[in-house]
Amino acid sequence: MIPKLKHFLHELQVNFTHIPRRGMVLEIGSGDQPFPRSDVLCDRFVFDNTERVGDLVVDRPLVVGDIYDLPFRGGAFDFVICHHVLEHLDAPEAAAAELSRVAKAGSIRVPSRLSEKLTGSVYHRWFISRDDGGLLFEPKAAPVFDAEIKTFMKTRVLGEGRYAAFYNRFRQEVEIEQLWKGSIPVTIAQDAGGSVDRSQFRAATQAGAPNWNEIATLKIGAGGFKQRARSTFSRFVRAVAGGSSARLDAALACPVCKGPLVRRENAYECEPCSCVYPVAQGVPVLLKEAANAALHENRPAPPVESFRHDDAH
Repeated sequence: MIPKLKHFLHELQVNFTHIPRRGMVLEIGSGDQPFPRSDVLCDRFVFDNTERVGDLVVDRPLVVGDIYDLPFRGGAFDFVICHHVLEHLDAPEAAAAELSRVAKAGSIRVPSRLSEKLTGSVYHRWFISRDDGGLLFEPKAAPVFDAEIKTFMKTRVLGEGRYAAFYNRFRQEVEIEQLWKGSIPVTIAQDAGGSVDRSQFRAATQAGAPNWNEIATLKIGAGGFKQRARSTFSRFVRAVAGGSSARLDAALACPVCKGPLVRRENAYECEPCSCVYPVAQGVPVLLKEAANAALHENRPAPPVESFRHDDAH
């Protein structure tokens, strides 16, 4: 109980101390458990749960975007949250550069090297440790460090729903949090044993942009009692902290040329490069491969007013 309480108090500190009051907060890879203080969510994988444990939760404004080409203008956000995402990427240094481009400060969380050895995922590509005030990424030679250790941890230590208790108790040892301002020091270590075969590692489907029909089926709002409770708490946190997504339209940018976007009836248009991006259920699909999809779609777009820049209830 004490470790869980300590973690809860730490989360409150991040929500109310490290994040500027009334600042606009972006979360990248929000997945199935968005951070309470996040005003705007951004995720590439709308329906693919391969690398997360549940369906994407959309209980506040969502932008479909890619972490390597974030569809936001430089310095648009006061704070960006990116928790348990970088370990999944082939180029974490490029992603970190994008985070520091669109926000003035932020929070990164990744599993520690010890965590990866004990319970490492086949979706994680790196051993990560602290390095002179920054993060050191060392390529894993194989998806699982030691199958015997992982089996023991899974069956004897973490079985029967004990993972959360274990994680809360040993959070300092199994998770690294990097709070940063201005830039994110990231070092990529060279693989001493030669080139790592990345085909060993599983990955979410790198499919094209979701089409109109797919986005039209996206569930807006929180499902289940537990998620509704989380969403209610999140709205409370944002209200107390003065969070707002009212400036989201002005924050958006073309992922191709980073030019400003103009809102049309059912799309966003980039005047500098003429790219047009679809909007479905009020969700902008700002992926490079989605450019001009709104022009070529044969059927009418879903209504854009159903989910704008207010919190879902």
